[in-house]
Amino acid sequence: MITVLLADDDALVRAGVAMLLSREADIEIVAEAVDGREAIDLTCRHRPAVVLMDLRMAVMDGVAATRTLTGAELFPGDPYRPRVLVLSTFHQDETVAEALRAGASGYLVKHVISQGSARDLAAGIREIAGGGHYLHPAVTGGVIAAVAATPPCAGEPRPGPLDLLTAREREVLRNMALGYDNGEIAARLYLSQATVRTHVSRIIMKLGVHGRTQAVVLAYQNRLVPPGPPA
Repeated sequence: MITVLLADDDALVRAGVAMLLSREADIEIVAEAVDGREAIDLTCRHRPAVVLMDLRMAVMDGVAATRTLTGAELFPGDPYRPRVLVLSTFHQDETVAEALRAGASGYLVKHVISQGSARDLAAGIREIAGGGHYLHPAVTGGVIAAVAATPPCAGEPRPGPLDLLTAREREVLRNMALGYDNGEIAARLYLSQATVRTHVSRIIMKLGVHGRTQAVVLAYQNRLVPPGPPA
C-alpha cells in the first residue's frame, strides 16, 4: 500500500483528490494538511511514502516545505525520506523548476482533478513511490529549458559537480536526463539493470542531491544534455 499525505489549503481540492484516490486499491491517504508547516508535522507523525504538495499555501509554502521534507536535517540518521509530488495550478516553467530544485520528484497540474480522472495522478504517485520521477506533459517541455538556463543556486552542489562522476556515470546520467528508465539504459549501454541501479545510486550520492529528479536537473544545468528533444 502506498501511503499519501495531502497538503493543500483548498478543502474542495482535498476532497476531490481524496475521492479520486479512493478508487485506487493500492493508494491510501493517511493525513491531510492545510499548509506547509502542518505537512511537515504530519509527515513526521505518519511517515507517508508520498506527499502531494500544493505550492501556494499560508504559513509555509510548498517549495519551503518540500526543501525541508527532502533534506537531511529533518530525519538525521534515519534513511526515511518522503517523496514529494507537487500538485499545483501553477505550471510556469520557472515555478516547476523551483519545486524540482527544492527536492520534488514530480509535478502535476490540478486540471487532472477537474477532468475527473485519477489516471495521471495515480500514475505519478506510483512512479515516484517506486523511486522514479514524474512530470505532467503540460510542463515537461518548457521546464527543461528553464532549468538549463538557471545556474545552480546556493545550497546546491558546487560548480563543476559532474567532474566527480566517472565517464560511465556521466553516460548513465545523460540517458537519465533523456528520459530513459533503468531497463532502457541497461539495454542502450549493454549493462545489467543491477549495474545501472548501482551507477544511479552512486551518481545521486556523488552529486549530493535528493534523488533522481534533482540529478537530472543538475545534468541540464551543467549542459550535459542540451535543452530540447533527444536527437
